[in-house]
Amino acid sequence: MELNLDNEIDKKLSDLYSKDVLENVKPGVIDYLGMNIFEKSDCDIEFKIYYDDGQSREEYEQKYKDPMIDFLYEKDMVRFLEIVHDKDNNECTRFNIGLQNLSNENVLSLFNWLEDNIKFFHKYKDEIMKLSTLQCSLNDDFKYASFYFIGVVKEEKEIKVLKCYWFTRTREPHEILNTENHLNFIDKCNPGDGAFKNLISLTKDAIKNCEGRILMAGIDYNEKRSEKHKLYIADPENIYAGLLKTFSDNEKLKKEIELIKEWHNIHQEFNAEGFAVGSDINGNLVLNIYFKFKEDC
Repeated sequence: MELNLDNEIDKKLSDLYSKDVLENVKPGVIDYLGMNIFEKSDCDIEFKIYYDDGQSREEYEQKYKDPMIDFLYEKDMVRFLEIVHDKDNNECTRFNIGLQNLSNENVLSLFNWLEDNIKFFHKYKDEIMKLSTLQCSLNDDFKYASFYFIGVVKEEKEIKVLKCYWFTRTREPHEILNTENHLNFIDKCNPGDGAFKNLISLTKDAIKNCEGRILMAGIDYNEKRSEKHKLYIADPENIYAGLLKTFSDNEKLKKEIELIKEWHNIHQEFNAEGFAVGSDINGNLVLNIYFKFKEDC
């Protein structure tokens, strides 16, 4: 990726990442480039590089030995592995794992592993299991199959943050639940004592304004409490005008959406694949936008 240092976001990327890292922001090496913006006045834009599955597996095999990932490989539950680097010259502390073979037996076995190996998992197990019954298959042997993606953040080999994601689209050839029903189910589960209520309203507006579709819900758990609740929208047809309309009363987010729009006008090699509307533990809004190289790049 060639940077235009007259552009504010490219300048931030240049300051944050080394030349070697930025030269590897290219098809076949990275999967997504993420940009996170916050309504809090003292929070700057954050960037995340999500590496391609092949690159991540090679790096994992060469450098890492992780008990959870090995457990998932043994059960043939790894659909893809993604290593995430939040900033340059930082030893990897985060893995994202797409899951497969989500039979009841396998998912419950994973929940048991997480409870045995993560100090805080038991606090949230009931909530996680309840959300995992969001129906995405007609097969009774796969009633937890919406729990299809997890992430972990580690410090000194100990999992400090567990990121749980629930697929909100059916895996069947026809729809089981529509968007309204999916969001109503999440709202009824009441995770985080109502943390999703405001997000659901915003997400409905964002889906309409951006002409996208609901993809998944996510919660970041840690030892103290849930730290982020997120709803993900995929395939937005009208992302920037839609987001500016959705957040028309939030000057901080509007300003940074415009900055990202300006950056994207320069970097036409990317598609804006989707975004997440989220909130932190204090209810402050977070907006994550994900960029992927176009197939012909």
